[in-house]
Amino acid sequence: MSKYSQWDHPIFKVLRSGEIGFAKGHQSGFRVPVELRKYMPVLPGEPTSSVPTIAVPLAAELYLNGKHKFSVLTNYRIQTWGGTRLGETRITANVMGLLNLAKENDVMLISRRKGEVDIYRLELINRGDPKFRKVAGLIAGRSWGVLDIQHIPLSLADEYNTAVEAEEIRERLPFTLFDIEKKTSVSSETKISRSKAFRKRVLQHYDYKCVLCNSGMKSAGEASELDAAHIVPRSVLGVDDVRNGLALCKPHHWAFDLGLWCVDTEQNVKVAKNSAQISENRNLVVRDGQRLDEFCGNKLVAHPDALTWHRKNRFSDNN
Repeated sequence: MSKYSQWDHPIFKVLRSGEIGFAKGHQSGFRVPVELRKYMPVLPGEPTSSVPTIAVPLAAELYLNGKHKFSVLTNYRIQTWGGTRLGETRITANVMGLLNLAKENDVMLISRRKGEVDIYRLELINRGDPKFRKVAGLIAGRSWGVLDIQHIPLSLADEYNTAVEAEEIRERLPFTLFDIEKKTSVSSETKISRSKAFRKRVLQHYDYKCVLCNSGMKSAGEASELDAAHIVPRSVLGVDDVRNGLALCKPHHWAFDLGLWCVDTEQNVKVAKNSAQISENRNLVVRDGQRLDEFCGNKLVAHPDALTWHRKNRFSDNN
């Protein structure tokens, strides 16, 4: 199956009447059963009565019986129809071109591109196509699941949960500036999962507010505009540890990385002299000399060693 070499092993879903394009009562897209969610991207939260839908964008390559048809942007979401039902996960948006070619009991194969978490191949296999016999043999009467139980795809949920657990364990250990494990070879999926876990831990700790200006816009789907900034950057193997992180809005993250400001030994904000003279930086200058932990509700857990490294190696007054 060389054509799948760039794709992880597929999962499948037998399409029901409400999921095909021209069926009565058709709903947008098709359902992803609970058992298959772990092979899909990790959603940023759970729906609530006020936010009934949580979604992430996907790039999708749509195939019909092995032949490429469309390249689209779609989304993977969990929705509750205004909080009136239990959460249901679906792939929706821009997939009707494929579903319009489907009949009940046709099969949808779902594969993730290796090394990516948001690029998928959706392949419709019609019952009348010669390829269907082989697929039917692997399905063996099931309605959904892993297509070939001898070849299990990577679980993104398991990767993410492992990364979160590792982060929690690391935070209970003595702090280290650098992550020597980053020198070892790991998959792109593992790197992405670790990055997501670090982001979650940092933003949650600081209540999704910038530690410097207390801003923090969110979308209706609970996506945050904030960055989880590494104090000692990843480019020099800075550790993924909440003690090496700050929740920052994008302007203040940019300024921090370039050394326009730092945090001194008394946890005071210190603005670089050459930056303070620039009129466009006045919103940063007004914070000079103020205690950072007061801005963030006394939640500051940044380790002194990390802040010292940043002052010595990034703060522009020292370079």
